[in-house]
Amino acid sequence: MYRQLRTQWSAYVGGVAGPVQHLDLPARRPAGNSHMPMTDTDSDVVAAMVAEWFGASAPA
Repeated sequence: MYRQLRTQWSAYVGGVAGPVQHLDLPARRPAGNSHMPMTDTDSDVVAAMVAEWFGASAPA
């Protein structure tokens, strides 16, 4: 359900404000993490993924 709603939301926002990108953390990291990635034991890994995604998403 989450991914379906994400797709619908992206289509709406993308039509109003421009392109939408997602960093799908559940698909990219081990299971068992919480909904607050900054408090998990692998928060450094999550932070690195987010930083990489920001860097790749930023306009040149």
